[in-house]
Amino acid sequence: MEYQPHSIGSDRLRKAIERNRAKQVKRSQRTSPPPRPTITRNTRSTRTATSAVSRRTVAKPETVEFGPINRSKTSKALTSVTYRKTPTKRARKAPVKITVSEKWQSIFTKVMWAICGVLLVRLIFSNGGVMDYYSRVSSFEQKQSEYNKIISQNKAIIAEIKKIKTNKSYQKKLVRDNLGLIATDEYLVVFP
Repeated sequence: MEYQPHSIGSDRLRKAIERNRAKQVKRSQRTSPPPRPTITRNTRSTRTATSAVSRRTVAKPETVEFGPINRSKTSKALTSVTYRKTPTKRARKAPVKITVSEKWQSIFTKVMWAICGVLLVRLIFSNGGVMDYYSRVSSFEQKQSEYNKIISQNKAIIAEIKKIKTNKSYQKKLVRDNLGLIATDEYLVVFP
């Protein structure tokens, strides 16, 4: 199976796997024994001088052809790496070791989330926060409506004052209603 770059998450991981495979290939080349010279038997079964081990040949020496040994350095891995998505029942997960930097990073993340939570609660419930803002908006709207009522009342009072100053019949009506003035040709009747 050909190596697919999208199957491994990062380039660093891919490079590390390739280096590991190259090391394994070098190790296997170092540990493999050097090629032995072939030993053939003559028809008289005498040993050759190159080796003390005698072997029987399967084919006749005249018909055997040896090609050049091709040992080129391989940059690709000999086998492909596959990962299982879910572990089987037999294979158990090894405990994950958390390094010190990961532990501090986890603590730092939790502390930052706690600070964000405190700031959020303060933003909502403290003086000058969201709740205070909406309560002030409602009180402002109430005072604005009271102000508008007072302005309309003032305008009505100003109009009444002008009417009192200029209208003689309105003046008489006010004097009769509020002060109890009676004209000379009128009589006052009071009921018990």
